[in-house]
Amino acid sequence: MKPIMQDIISPQQHCGIERASIFEAFATVREVITYAETSNTPLCVISLDIQSAFDRISHQYLEETLQAY
Repeated sequence: MKPIMQDIISPQQHCGIERASIFEAFATVREVITYAETSNTPLCVISLDIQSAFDRISHQYLEETLQAY
């Protein structure tokens, strides 16, 4: 599967992709926060322990909670 992983996984995902680094994810988050601060745009940042939480949390609940904010 390695040869096709980059074709089927979103470029925003950093796990499971060769040459992708977690530091790219940190840089993206920093850039988004900086943009929100400089443009005075409201921003909500959520950090999930993906391995433990994301597959166990109700995606509907998560979406409803985000929409409420």
